[in-house]
Amino acid sequence: MTWRQFFEYSSYAMAILGLIGTFYYGLKSTRLERLLRTFTWEDIDAGVRVLLRKINRQGAPDAILTLSIPGQIISSLMMIHTLSPKAEYRSIRLDASSDPDKAGLIVVRTSKFAVGISREIAKNKAGRVLIVDSAVITGDLLSETVLALVNAGIERERIVTAALLVTEFAIESEKGPDIYWQRIRDTSYRLPWGNLSGAW
Repeated sequence: MTWRQFFEYSSYAMAILGLIGTFYYGLKSTRLERLLRTFTWEDIDAGVRVLLRKINRQGAPDAILTLSIPGQIISSLMMIHTLSPKAEYRSIRLDASSDPDKAGLIVVRTSKFAVGISREIAKNKAGRVLIVDSAVITGDLLSETVLALVNAGIERERIVTAALLVTEFAIESEKGPDIYWQRIRDTSYRLPWGNLSGAW
């Protein structure tokens, strides 16, 4: 074997090893990224406890309003720990056939959908209202809900908004919650009940 052949074979071997290494570390990086972007039930519980501490500093709410099914999970965990509001309200998704006036609902519309909230929430003129969601992505639903409650007669000072996760986009758009646990870059995160972008 000549020196030239030796160097040729060596360069082929190095190229193959380089490809194997790239593939291996690429898979490892993808796995690590997936782990970093997944929240477990333990993470959620820790986040709820942080939210509760922040909420209690501002005074316990008299009523809780949840904006989504995952938001109901968060409010239920809050109530398991310490929170005990006098009333709990849930928004419901409205379809084209819904008659919100007949049902006595406050209607909140975004560019994608509409939800209804019981008008009963506005009857308590003195109490504090806590709006809870698992994640605020664009902030449209949250900001429109606050506006709808203010229009229904609840002073903005009596409304506190909270979410476990909020995107940088919502914060920069000034549509983020008053209180949150973690700020995230995008929606490529997984929660115990599913992907963040698919949660309602």
